[in-house]
Amino acid sequence: MKKLLLVFLFTISTTCFAQNVRYGAKLGVNVSELSGDYEDALSRYGFMAGVFAEIPLTGSLNFQPELLYSAQGNKPNSVAGSANAERAELDYIQLPLLLKFNKQRFNVHVGPQVGLAVWNSFNSDAYKNYDLAAVGGIGFQIIDGLSIDARYNFGFVDVVNSSALEGKNRYFTLSASYKL
Repeated sequence: MKKLLLVFLFTISTTCFAQNVRYGAKLGVNVSELSGDYEDALSRYGFMAGVFAEIPLTGSLNFQPELLYSAQGNKPNSVAGSANAERAELDYIQLPLLLKFNKQRFNVHVGPQVGLAVWNSFNSDAYKNYDLAAVGGIGFQIIDGLSIDARYNFGFVDVVNSSALEGKNRYFTLSASYKL
């Protein structure tokens, strides 16, 4: 039901503002880790790529849904036999639903994000197949259509399928985007 409502609202908003909607693509790098029992592990450097739509709501407020592929998780450290010695590489297809506040060439964006796991380092059920996070970031428009963003994603879901371990996604992303 929630998915149907989301699709309905997205369709209505796109139809209402179709003449002003701008579409684009983005590419960036992630520095990620799992919190909880994995805190001493090393950060994983990964990439992020995807597409987005920027839908005007008011003069300085936009709705920006995105569809992204994101490489997250962590790398093991050298302490053998601990949870921190385990690889926890997790890749997701993500759907951030952002409100974007513009002030001249700068912007601030916040919103929720849902992720669907598409790969993990063990190719098993060691990790949950979904994630839920909050997103917050800032951006700067270099020229019309070309922007850079920095954002932090704070996961709420324990993505480890184990009663002995806990880990939530946390990561920083730096990206460039181009709007058509």
